[in-house]
Amino acid sequence: MDLDPDLLRLHAAYIAKAREWAEVSLLKATRDGATEPLVLMLDPLDAVARRIADAAGDAADNERAVEEAARRGVYPIFTWGVPRAYAAELLARDLPEVAEAILGPHPFGDGYLIIVVAGGGASPIVMPPLRAADVAEWTGTAGGGPP
Repeated sequence: MDLDPDLLRLHAAYIAKAREWAEVSLLKATRDGATEPLVLMLDPLDAVARRIADAAGDAADNERAVEEAARRGVYPIFTWGVPRAYAAELLARDLPEVAEAILGPHPFGDGYLIIVVAGGGASPIVMPPLRAADVAEWTGTAGGGPP
């Protein structure tokens, strides 16, 4: 799968803006028992990303989120941790090449995958693993258990 360098730079900027939300989404999916979770990072102002978000959820809720972001003067970015197979199913209609790529062998080591859909295209981006110390801090288990 060939990635457009300009699109990849744009998608890296999305990750820089919303990486913490992506990590929270991954942790929630893992906690909920998702099989081979990854993160979909969707720009709801992009037609393809919006179709994916609306197919998977409540279109009216998505529209309210976009309107609320506009009211607050911020740019909306949706992050969602899902099983890899479900992500491929959601991507198959509009982005079959990406759907096929993520169904292949799991080459991410201890890292995880973010699929950014924005700017008229999609990029699967391998992220480094979450640090155990960060996860412990976020979950309140630093020092051996919850406070």
